[in-house]
Amino acid sequence: MQIQQASILVVDDNDSMRRLMQLLLRDLHTREILQAATVNDAFDVLEHHNVDAIITDWEMQGESGLELLQRLRTSGNGNIRRLPVVVMTAHAESWRVSTARDAGASEFLVKPLSPAQLAAKLRGALRRSRLFIRNDNFTGPDRRRSQRPFPGTDRRRENPPTDNVAETASPQQLAEALATLKRLRADFEVQLGDAADRIGQDARNLRARPEVAGEIADRIFRVAHDIKGQGTSLDYPLASEIAAELCKFIRQGPAIGQHNADVINGFATALSTVARHKVTGSGGDLGQKILDRLRIFSAA
Repeated sequence: MQIQQASILVVDDNDSMRRLMQLLLRDLHTREILQAATVNDAFDVLEHHNVDAIITDWEMQGESGLELLQRLRTSGNGNIRRLPVVVMTAHAESWRVSTARDAGASEFLVKPLSPAQLAAKLRGALRRSRLFIRNDNFTGPDRRRSQRPFPGTDRRRENPPTDNVAETASPQQLAEALATLKRLRADFEVQLGDAADRIGQDARNLRARPEVAGEIADRIFRVAHDIKGQGTSLDYPLASEIAAELCKFIRQGPAIGQHNADVINGFATALSTVARHKVTGSGGDLGQKILDRLRIFSAA
């Protein structure tokens, strides 16, 4: 099956990330692009649409992408159980790759995104060239990438591999997707500066209007969560890490008070610095120092 013939379901709790994926998949001429913000929403979509593959973020509020994968692989519906799944994450540690593979992932997509990488992972998932295994210990595509002979009877096979080969995107389609990604990155740089200003203003509002602290905290969380989701995909992982720490502080920290307003203003200043200097990547030693100081300050 070609990408252009496929119906793809994108599962991500971040609105902006779903929009980003939709635009990139559109540029790759994907036939149908469906979206879900939660694992339960994803299963609702699967009940009403014939989906060819799923792209899911690993880290989501509520049930994670890994839990979605586990539910898919234990489904009583054979078509759903065998769906190709691409797990997307900002973290490339070997244990994450192994965990996703052992849960039945078809492919593993590491942020920041590139159109060529996205097309290649989708191609790999749609090919279904590996055997689909179902036994007491594992359900999913064969974890062995190479086919080597072994003694004994092969008892793992639930279905034979198909002969369909998904073609990768054309150079023109990849160029269109890359142009979209560059435009989205430029938009994000503006959005990041605006988000820092909004968070800083809300930090001041916390001091002036403590009676509505909960409402203000929820607003800050939504802004930070949006930055967290987009940052790693658009080569701003430092901004994403800062936003993630802010989300953690809002949700797990003590009751909002004067000290909290100062901490939140520190996060706003850090995000403003990243935006103003366009600090892509991890930020090196400077980025680590910023994160370390924020963590110490927020834990005080």
